[in-house]
Amino acid sequence: MKPKYGIAIFTQSECKPCALLHYHLSQEPEKVQNEIEAFPFKTITGQKTAWCESLGVEKTPTLVVFEDTEDAMDTAIEMVVGGTNIRNELYRLLKTYTDLTIDEQEEQEYCGGEGCNL
Repeated sequence: MKPKYGIAIFTQSECKPCALLHYHLSQEPEKVQNEIEAFPFKTITGQKTAWCESLGVEKTPTLVVFEDTEDAMDTAIEMVVGGTNIRNELYRLLKTYTDLTIDEQEEQEYCGGEGCNL
């Protein structure tokens, strides 16, 4: 059986690259948005969340691919740090770790493709 993966993005409210990334993701097709979940980097007391600690997330925004099982959620399969890097890697990660079908033309139409200026 093929493993199921999850894609999480860790952000903070006072982070300009995080806000830009959220905007970018809001412009993606719904099927892309449905594959990615955003989580806070810090708790309400300002401490890094336990999940960020266990995954090794140090900065925001950070995208983490993890195996979506009870035993493996604390192990990062891939980690991408920075809004531009996340945008550049987004479609590769979606094609690799999800069942989403994205053709080349569709990829170029949205801002995950080459030449994105966001």
